[in-house]
Amino acid sequence: MSNVKRVSPADGKQYFFGYYDVCPWNKEGTHLLMHGTNAPLDRLPEKRDVAYITLIDAHTLDSKDIAETTAWNWQVGSRLQWIGGSNRVIFNDRRDGKLVARICDTEGKEMQVLDSPFTAVHPVGNYALSVDFSRIQEMRRGYGYDGAEREEGIMRINLASGEKQCIVPFTVLGEGKQWVNFVTFNPNGTRFAFLHRTMREGGRMYERLVTANTDGSDMRILLDTGMASHFAWKNDETIIVWGRRPGIVSRMEKRRRLLKLMVPVYHRIKGKLGAVRRSILQDGYLEIADAPGAPLRDVGRDILTENGHGTVSPDEKWFLTDTYAGKTHERELFLYRLADGYVSEIGKFYSLPDKQYTKNEHWDDSAMRCDLHPRWNRSGTEVCIDSVHEGMRGVYVLDVGDIIRT
Repeated sequence: MSNVKRVSPADGKQYFFGYYDVCPWNKEGTHLLMHGTNAPLDRLPEKRDVAYITLIDAHTLDSKDIAETTAWNWQVGSRLQWIGGSNRVIFNDRRDGKLVARICDTEGKEMQVLDSPFTAVHPVGNYALSVDFSRIQEMRRGYGYDGAEREEGIMRINLASGEKQCIVPFTVLGEGKQWVNFVTFNPNGTRFAFLHRTMREGGRMYERLVTANTDGSDMRILLDTGMASHFAWKNDETIIVWGRRPGIVSRMEKRRRLLKLMVPVYHRIKGKLGAVRRSILQDGYLEIADAPGAPLRDVGRDILTENGHGTVSPDEKWFLTDTYAGKTHERELFLYRLADGYVSEIGKFYSLPDKQYTKNEHWDDSAMRCDLHPRWNRSGTEVCIDSVHEGMRGVYVLDVGDIIRT
Protein backbone atom coordinates (compact mmCIF):
# COMPACT_ATOMS: atom_id res chain seq x y z
CA MET A 1 0.00 0.00 0.00
CA SER A 2 1.22 3.51 -0.79
CA ASN A 3 1.93 5.94 2.00
CA VAL A 4 -1.42 7.13 3.40
CA LYS A 5 -1.52 10.41 5.30
CA ARG A 6 -4.51 11.96 7.02
CA VAL A 7 -4.61 15.65 6.09
CA SER A 8 -7.88 16.65 7.77
CA PRO A 9 -7.85 17.86 11.40
CA ALA A 10 -8.50 15.42 14.25
CA ASP A 11 -10.79 17.81 16.13
CA GLY A 12 -13.97 15.72 16.34
CA LYS A 13 -15.60 17.02 13.17
CA GLN A 14 -16.44 14.86 10.18
CA TYR A 15 -14.29 15.91 7.21
CA PHE A 16 -14.75 15.14 3.53
CA PHE A 17 -14.25 16.81 0.18
CA GLY A 18 -17.06 15.42 -1.94
CA TYR A 19 -17.31 14.07 -5.46
CA TYR A 20 -14.46 12.67 -7.52
CA ASP A 21 -14.57 14.96 -10.56
CA VAL A 22 -13.03 18.04 -8.88
CA CYS A 23 -9.43 18.60 -7.72
CA PRO A 24 -9.23 19.78 -4.08
CA TRP A 25 -5.71 21.26 -4.53
CA ASN A 26 -5.19 24.83 -5.72
CA LYS A 27 -3.16 25.52 -8.86
CA GLU A 28 0.12 25.78 -6.92
CA GLY A 29 -0.59 22.61 -4.92
CA THR A 30 -0.04 24.43 -1.64
CA HIS A 31 -3.54 24.15 -0.18
CA LEU A 32 -6.52 21.78 -0.21
CA LEU A 33 -10.22 22.45 0.29
CA MET A 34 -12.61 20.27 2.27
CA HIS A 35 -15.84 20.31 4.26
CA GLY A 36 -15.97 19.89 8.02
CA THR A 37 -19.19 19.32 9.94
CA ASN A 38 -20.55 18.31 13.34
CA ALA A 39 -23.57 16.64 11.75
CA PRO A 40 -23.98 12.96 12.71
CA LEU A 41 -23.02 10.26 10.24
CA ASP A 42 -26.17 8.18 10.62
CA ARG A 43 -28.62 10.53 8.88
CA LEU A 44 -28.86 12.76 5.85
CA PRO A 45 -28.01 16.44 6.45
CA GLU A 46 -30.89 18.80 7.15
CA LYS A 47 -31.26 22.48 6.27
CA ARG A 48 -30.05 23.49 9.73
CA ASP A 49 -26.83 21.46 9.52
CA VAL A 50 -23.72 23.56 8.91
CA ALA A 51 -20.67 22.43 6.95
CA TYR A 52 -17.57 24.58 7.28
CA ILE A 53 -15.44 25.36 4.25
CA THR A 54 -11.97 24.42 5.50
CA LEU A 55 -8.63 25.34 3.95
CA ILE A 56 -5.65 23.06 4.67
CA ASP A 57 -1.98 23.90 4.19
CA ALA A 58 -0.70 20.93 2.17
CA HIS A 59 2.72 21.00 3.91
CA THR A 60 2.09 22.00 7.52
CA LEU A 61 -1.51 20.68 7.63
CA ASP A 62 -2.56 23.87 9.43
CA SER A 63 -6.26 24.48 8.90
CA LYS A 64 -8.71 27.36 9.00
CA ASP A 65 -12.43 27.67 8.31
CA ILE A 66 -13.02 30.36 5.70
CA ALA A 67 -16.81 30.07 5.29
CA GLU A 68 -19.79 27.89 6.07
CA THR A 69 -22.77 26.47 4.18
CA THR A 70 -26.09 24.76 4.80
CA ALA A 71 -26.45 23.52 1.20
CA TRP A 72 -24.55 20.25 1.11
CA ASN A 73 -24.88 16.48 1.24
CA TRP A 74 -22.57 13.56 2.02
CA GLN A 75 -22.06 12.63 -1.64
CA VAL A 76 -21.23 15.83 -3.53
CA GLY A 77 -20.90 18.24 -0.64
CA SER A 78 -21.58 21.84 -1.65
CA ARG A 79 -19.78 21.31 -5.01
CA LEU A 80 -16.85 23.11 -3.38
CA GLN A 81 -14.04 23.94 -5.83
CA TRP A 82 -11.44 26.42 -7.03
CA ILE A 83 -12.38 28.79 -9.86
CA GLY A 84 -10.02 28.31 -12.79
CA GLY A 85 -6.40 28.87 -11.84
CA SER A 86 -7.28 31.52 -9.26
CA ASN A 87 -7.42 31.39 -5.47
CA ARG A 88 -11.13 32.12 -5.51
CA VAL A 89 -13.43 29.45 -4.06
CA ILE A 90 -17.02 28.71 -5.07
CA PHE A 91 -19.63 26.61 -3.27
CA ASN A 92 -23.40 26.30 -2.86
CA ASP A 93 -25.20 27.80 0.14
CA ARG A 94 -28.54 29.20 1.29
CA ARG A 95 -29.57 32.83 1.70
CA ASP A 96 -32.99 33.63 3.16
CA GLY A 97 -34.08 30.07 2.47
CA LYS A 98 -33.03 30.19 -1.19
CA LEU A 99 -30.22 28.20 -2.77
CA VAL A 100 -27.35 30.35 -4.04
CA ALA A 101 -23.69 30.03 -5.00
CA ARG A 102 -21.07 31.99 -3.10
CA ILE A 103 -17.58 33.03 -4.16
CA CYS A 104 -14.95 34.00 -1.61
CA ASP A 105 -11.18 34.28 -1.32
CA THR A 106 -8.90 32.13 0.84
CA GLU A 107 -9.33 34.53 3.76
CA GLY A 108 -13.08 34.05 3.64
CA LYS A 109 -13.87 37.48 2.21
CA GLU A 110 -17.09 37.21 0.25
CA MET A 111 -16.65 38.40 -3.32
CA GLN A 112 -19.94 37.49 -4.96
CA VAL A 113 -23.30 35.79 -4.40
CA LEU A 114 -25.02 34.21 -7.40
CA ASP A 115 -28.77 33.83 -7.41
CA SER A 116 -28.57 30.12 -8.29
CA PRO A 117 -26.69 26.98 -7.23
CA PHE A 118 -24.17 25.44 -9.64
CA THR A 119 -22.62 22.05 -10.34
CA ALA A 120 -19.58 22.59 -12.65
CA VAL A 121 -17.25 25.51 -13.35
CA HIS A 122 -15.65 26.10 -16.75
CA PRO A 123 -11.84 25.54 -16.64
CA VAL A 124 -11.22 29.21 -17.44
CA GLY A 125 -13.61 30.24 -14.68
CA ASN A 126 -15.87 32.64 -16.55
CA TYR A 127 -19.11 30.69 -16.23
CA ALA A 128 -20.68 27.64 -14.57
CA LEU A 129 -23.37 25.08 -15.33
CA SER A 130 -26.25 24.14 -13.08
CA VAL A 131 -28.84 21.36 -12.98
CA ASP A 132 -32.23 20.84 -11.39
CA PHE A 133 -31.21 19.85 -7.85
CA SER A 134 -34.88 19.45 -6.88
CA ARG A 135 -35.34 16.68 -9.46
CA ILE A 136 -32.17 14.96 -8.26
CA GLN A 137 -33.36 15.13 -4.65
CA GLU A 138 -36.78 13.81 -5.64
CA MET A 139 -35.40 10.86 -7.58
CA ARG A 140 -32.32 10.08 -5.45
CA ARG A 141 -32.69 11.67 -2.05
CA GLY A 142 -29.34 12.63 -0.55
CA TYR A 143 -27.77 13.59 -3.88
CA GLY A 144 -29.54 16.93 -4.37
CA TYR A 145 -30.62 19.76 -2.06
CA ASP A 146 -33.89 20.32 -0.22
CA GLY A 147 -35.71 23.49 -1.23
CA ALA A 148 -34.16 23.79 -4.69
CA GLU A 149 -36.20 25.58 -7.34
CA ARG A 150 -37.32 23.75 -10.47
CA GLU A 151 -35.23 24.38 -13.59
CA GLU A 152 -36.01 23.95 -17.28
CA GLY A 153 -32.90 21.85 -17.89
CA ILE A 154 -29.15 22.44 -17.84
CA MET A 155 -28.51 26.10 -17.03
CA ARG A 156 -25.50 28.25 -17.89
CA ILE A 157 -24.53 30.95 -15.36
CA ASN A 158 -22.29 33.91 -16.18
CA LEU A 159 -20.03 34.24 -13.12
CA ALA A 160 -19.44 37.95 -13.75
CA SER A 161 -23.04 39.09 -14.19
CA GLY A 162 -24.97 36.22 -12.63
CA GLU A 163 -27.12 35.97 -15.76
CA LYS A 164 -28.65 32.51 -16.23
CA GLN A 165 -29.99 30.82 -19.35
CA CYS A 166 -31.21 27.32 -20.23
CA ILE A 167 -28.95 25.68 -22.82
CA VAL A 168 -30.27 22.07 -22.74
CA PRO A 169 -34.01 21.96 -21.94
CA PHE A 170 -35.62 18.78 -20.65
CA THR A 171 -38.10 19.00 -23.52
CA VAL A 172 -35.23 18.22 -25.90
CA LEU A 173 -33.97 15.28 -23.82
CA GLY A 174 -37.14 13.25 -23.38
CA GLU A 175 -40.33 12.72 -21.42
CA GLY A 176 -41.50 11.33 -18.10
CA LYS A 177 -39.52 11.21 -14.85
CA GLN A 178 -36.16 12.47 -16.01
CA TRP A 179 -33.24 14.34 -14.55
CA VAL A 180 -29.65 15.31 -15.29
CA ASN A 181 -26.71 14.97 -12.97
CA PHE A 182 -22.93 14.74 -13.04
CA VAL A 183 -22.05 17.48 -15.52
CA THR A 184 -18.37 18.03 -16.29
CA PHE A 185 -16.28 19.93 -18.84
CA ASN A 186 -13.51 18.43 -20.93
CA PRO A 187 -10.00 19.67 -19.96
CA ASN A 188 -9.96 22.65 -22.36
CA GLY A 189 -13.60 23.54 -21.75
CA THR A 190 -14.71 23.19 -25.38
CA ARG A 191 -17.48 20.68 -24.56
CA PHE A 192 -19.23 19.18 -21.55
CA ALA A 193 -20.69 15.76 -20.80
CA PHE A 194 -23.60 14.73 -18.61
CA LEU A 195 -25.74 11.78 -17.57
CA HIS A 196 -29.38 11.87 -18.65
CA ARG A 197 -31.48 9.59 -16.48
CA THR A 198 -35.10 8.45 -16.63
CA MET A 199 -36.99 6.28 -14.18
CA ARG A 200 -38.85 3.36 -15.75
CA GLU A 201 -41.31 0.74 -14.58
CA GLY A 202 -40.15 -1.43 -11.72
CA GLY A 203 -37.71 1.18 -10.41
CA ARG A 204 -35.23 0.69 -13.25
CA MET A 205 -33.07 3.70 -14.02
CA TYR A 206 -32.26 4.17 -17.71
CA GLU A 207 -29.05 6.14 -18.28
CA ARG A 208 -27.49 7.81 -21.31
CA LEU A 209 -24.11 9.51 -21.70
CA VAL A 210 -24.47 12.77 -23.64
CA THR A 211 -22.06 15.55 -24.69
CA ALA A 212 -22.63 19.05 -26.07
CA ASN A 213 -20.89 22.29 -26.95
CA THR A 214 -20.70 24.84 -24.16
CA ASP A 215 -23.79 26.63 -25.52
CA GLY A 216 -25.77 23.37 -25.66
CA SER A 217 -25.46 22.91 -29.41
CA ASP A 218 -24.18 19.83 -31.28
CA MET A 219 -25.55 17.41 -28.69
CA ARG A 220 -24.27 13.84 -29.12
CA ILE A 221 -25.55 10.67 -27.42
CA LEU A 222 -22.40 8.60 -26.93
CA LEU A 223 -23.93 5.67 -25.03
CA ASP A 224 -27.61 4.72 -25.12
CA THR A 225 -27.78 1.18 -23.72
CA GLY A 226 -29.48 1.85 -20.37
CA MET A 227 -26.28 1.87 -18.28
CA ALA A 228 -23.90 4.83 -18.22
CA SER A 229 -22.57 5.43 -14.74
CA HIS A 230 -19.43 7.23 -13.54
CA PHE A 231 -17.30 8.71 -16.29
CA ALA A 232 -14.24 10.92 -16.79
CA TRP A 233 -12.70 12.78 -19.70
CA LYS A 234 -9.42 11.17 -20.74
CA ASN A 235 -8.64 14.18 -22.92
CA ASP A 236 -10.66 16.69 -24.93
CA GLU A 237 -11.88 14.04 -27.38
CA THR A 238 -12.28 10.84 -25.33
CA ILE A 239 -14.27 9.65 -22.31
CA ILE A 240 -13.90 6.56 -20.11
CA VAL A 241 -17.22 5.44 -18.62
CA TRP A 242 -18.57 2.51 -16.65
CA GLY A 243 -21.26 1.49 -19.11
CA ARG A 244 -23.01 -1.27 -20.98
CA ARG A 245 -22.06 -2.65 -24.35
CA PRO A 246 -24.93 -3.18 -26.80
CA GLY A 247 -26.49 -6.63 -26.31
CA ILE A 248 -29.76 -8.48 -25.85
CA VAL A 249 -30.58 -6.87 -22.47
CA SER A 250 -29.75 -3.35 -23.64
CA ARG A 251 -31.80 -3.74 -26.81
CA MET A 252 -34.81 -4.98 -24.84
CA GLU A 253 -34.42 -2.18 -22.31
CA LYS A 254 -34.10 0.49 -24.98
CA ARG A 255 -37.27 -0.73 -26.67
CA ARG A 256 -39.04 -1.03 -23.28
CA ARG A 257 -39.45 -4.76 -23.81
CA LEU A 258 -37.85 -5.92 -20.57
CA LEU A 259 -40.78 -8.00 -19.37
CA LYS A 260 -42.10 -7.47 -15.83
CA LEU A 261 -41.28 -11.06 -14.92
CA MET A 262 -37.63 -10.35 -15.83
CA VAL A 263 -37.28 -7.28 -13.58
CA PRO A 264 -36.47 -9.22 -10.34
CA VAL A 265 -33.93 -11.30 -12.29
CA TYR A 266 -32.40 -8.13 -13.72
CA HIS A 267 -31.96 -6.60 -10.26
CA ARG A 268 -30.40 -9.82 -8.92
CA ILE A 269 -27.87 -9.88 -11.76
CA LYS A 270 -26.95 -6.23 -11.13
CA GLY A 271 -25.85 -7.16 -7.62
CA LYS A 272 -23.66 -10.09 -8.67
CA LEU A 273 -19.89 -10.17 -8.97
CA GLY A 274 -18.31 -8.37 -11.91
CA ALA A 275 -17.64 -11.47 -14.03
CA VAL A 276 -21.25 -12.66 -13.83
CA ARG A 277 -22.70 -9.21 -14.43
CA ARG A 278 -20.35 -8.52 -17.34
CA SER A 279 -21.07 -11.77 -19.14
CA ILE A 280 -24.84 -11.26 -18.95
CA LEU A 281 -25.36 -7.49 -18.93
CA GLN A 282 -22.09 -6.57 -20.70
CA ASP A 283 -21.17 -3.91 -18.09
CA GLY A 284 -17.61 -2.64 -17.74
CA TYR A 285 -15.28 0.30 -18.33
CA LEU A 286 -15.46 1.58 -21.89
CA GLU A 287 -13.46 4.17 -23.79
CA ILE A 288 -15.52 6.25 -26.22
CA ALA A 289 -14.48 9.03 -28.59
CA ASP A 290 -16.69 12.11 -28.45
CA ALA A 291 -18.01 11.56 -31.96
CA PRO A 292 -21.25 10.24 -33.46
CA GLY A 293 -21.17 6.46 -33.85
CA ALA A 294 -17.73 6.09 -32.27
CA PRO A 295 -16.71 2.49 -31.51
CA LEU A 296 -16.40 1.23 -27.91
CA ARG A 297 -13.10 -0.04 -26.53
CA ASP A 298 -12.82 -2.12 -23.35
CA VAL A 299 -10.68 -0.77 -20.51
CA GLY A 300 -9.38 -3.38 -18.06
CA ARG A 301 -12.08 -5.86 -19.05
CA ASP A 302 -10.83 -8.78 -16.94
CA ILE A 303 -9.11 -6.64 -14.29
CA LEU A 304 -11.36 -3.70 -13.38
CA THR A 305 -14.51 -5.72 -12.82
CA GLU A 306 -16.46 -3.40 -10.51
CA ASN A 307 -18.09 -0.03 -11.01
CA GLY A 308 -16.17 2.80 -9.36
CA HIS A 309 -15.27 6.47 -9.54
CA GLY A 310 -12.61 6.61 -12.23
CA THR A 311 -10.42 9.50 -13.36
CA VAL A 312 -7.44 9.78 -15.70
CA SER A 313 -4.05 11.16 -14.63
CA PRO A 314 -2.94 14.56 -15.99
CA ASP A 315 -0.47 12.82 -18.35
CA GLU A 316 -3.28 10.51 -19.61
CA LYS A 317 -1.27 7.37 -18.75
CA TRP A 318 -3.02 6.10 -15.62
CA PHE A 319 -6.63 5.34 -14.72
CA LEU A 320 -7.45 5.75 -11.04
CA THR A 321 -10.57 4.08 -9.68
CA ASP A 322 -12.13 2.57 -6.56
CA THR A 323 -14.80 -0.01 -5.77
CA TYR A 324 -17.92 -0.07 -3.69
CA ALA A 325 -17.87 -2.06 -0.48
CA GLY A 326 -18.55 -5.80 -0.65
CA LYS A 327 -19.45 -8.33 2.02
CA THR A 328 -16.24 -7.55 3.95
CA HIS A 329 -17.12 -3.82 4.03
CA GLU A 330 -13.92 -2.78 2.31
CA ARG A 331 -13.39 -0.33 -0.55
CA GLU A 332 -10.41 -0.95 -2.81
CA LEU A 333 -8.32 1.61 -4.68
CA PHE A 334 -6.52 0.84 -7.95
CA LEU A 335 -4.11 2.38 -10.43
CA TYR A 336 -4.40 0.94 -13.93
CA ARG A 337 -1.85 1.74 -16.65
CA LEU A 338 -3.76 2.35 -19.87
CA ALA A 339 -0.91 1.43 -22.21
CA ASP A 340 -0.40 -2.18 -21.11
CA GLY A 341 -3.00 -3.09 -18.47
CA TYR A 342 -0.64 -3.14 -15.49
CA VAL A 343 -2.64 -2.72 -12.30
CA SER A 344 -1.60 -1.83 -8.75
CA GLU A 345 -3.84 -1.99 -5.70
CA ILE A 346 -2.80 1.07 -3.72
CA GLY A 347 -5.19 0.77 -0.82
CA LYS A 348 -8.00 -1.09 0.91
CA PHE A 349 -10.18 0.81 3.38
CA TYR A 350 -12.86 -0.35 5.80
CA SER A 351 -16.08 1.30 4.70
CA LEU A 352 -17.94 1.61 8.02
CA PRO A 353 -17.16 4.16 10.77
CA ASP A 354 -17.76 1.53 13.42
CA LYS A 355 -18.72 -2.13 13.56
CA GLN A 356 -22.11 -1.11 14.98
CA TYR A 357 -23.00 -0.01 11.45
CA THR A 358 -22.94 -3.65 10.35
CA LYS A 359 -26.31 -3.90 12.09
CA ASN A 360 -27.66 -1.71 9.30
CA GLU A 361 -26.87 -3.78 6.23
CA HIS A 362 -27.93 -0.95 3.94
CA TRP A 363 -25.59 1.79 5.28
CA ASP A 364 -22.96 0.92 2.65
CA ASP A 365 -25.58 1.49 -0.06
CA SER A 366 -27.23 4.58 1.41
CA ALA A 367 -26.60 8.24 0.63
CA MET A 368 -24.89 8.47 4.05
CA ARG A 369 -22.06 6.15 2.98
CA CYS A 370 -18.50 7.35 2.45
CA ASP A 371 -17.18 6.47 -1.01
CA LEU A 372 -13.45 6.96 -1.55
CA HIS A 373 -14.09 9.30 -4.50
CA PRO A 374 -10.38 9.32 -5.46
CA ARG A 375 -8.97 12.52 -7.00
CA TRP A 376 -5.59 13.33 -8.57
CA ASN A 377 -3.45 16.27 -7.60
CA ARG A 378 -2.55 18.57 -10.49
CA SER A 379 0.85 16.97 -11.13
CA GLY A 380 -0.41 13.37 -10.96
CA THR A 381 1.84 12.33 -8.07
CA GLU A 382 -0.70 12.19 -5.22
CA VAL A 383 -4.25 10.95 -4.72
CA CYS A 384 -6.82 12.34 -2.32
CA ILE A 385 -9.67 10.24 -0.88
CA ASP A 386 -12.46 10.46 1.69
CA SER A 387 -12.70 7.55 4.11
CA VAL A 388 -14.16 6.42 7.45
CA HIS A 389 -11.73 3.59 8.21
CA GLU A 390 -10.46 5.36 11.37
CA GLY A 391 -13.95 5.72 12.84
CA MET A 392 -14.86 9.13 11.46
CA ARG A 393 -14.91 10.83 8.08
CA GLY A 394 -11.51 12.08 7.12
CA VAL A 395 -9.56 13.26 4.08
CA TYR A 396 -6.40 11.33 3.21
CA VAL A 397 -3.58 11.75 0.69
CA LEU A 398 -1.65 8.84 -0.86
CA ASP A 399 1.74 9.34 -2.49
CA VAL A 400 1.76 7.40 -5.79
CA GLY A 401 4.88 9.00 -7.25
CA ASP A 402 7.00 5.85 -7.03
CA ILE A 403 4.37 3.77 -8.82
CA ILE A 404 3.83 6.09 -11.75
CA ARG A 405 7.58 6.61 -12.20
CA THR A 406 8.33 2.89 -12.36
